[in-house]
Amino acid sequence: GGGLAELAERAGMYKLCYALNRTGGDYQGVLRACVAERGGSAGAGEGPFVLLHSLLSDPSLPASHRTSLLNAILDNLPSLTALHARATASLLLASMPSQVLTACSRLDAHPPLQFRYLRALLRLHGWGRGGGDGPSNEEGGGGG
Repeated sequence: GGGLAELAERAGMYKLCYALNRTGGDYQGVLRACVAERGGSAGAGEGPFVLLHSLLSDPSLPASHRTSLLNAILDNLPSLTALHARATASLLLASMPSQVLTACSRLDAHPPLQFRYLRALLRLHGWGRGGGDGPSNEEGGGGG
């Protein structure tokens, strides 16, 4: 079992859970903690993504850990996109640009998320700004 990290996760102590999982190299656990920490709030910000960016840019992170973290990000793409589509697209652009479009297939089972992800990618590239050709709410939070 996960021991202390698992107990921390169940108790809702996500920062502790993150720290324990990171030191153990369990990046699926890190991602679960990131998503859980922000998942409850309606206007979930980019906090978990700042954390992931800093992890990926940490030169002391072993290559095998980096690979595990990148795989965990791809495995959790639907959850991350639901949390913040633009931050997810930005994270992928920064950390694995060659995977940005192929990652889209991981959202095939979630068409609304796939749309939000692709729209965020286009906006990050400067397309669709101020065109008046669609809704301008960044995260599509309204019911529709």
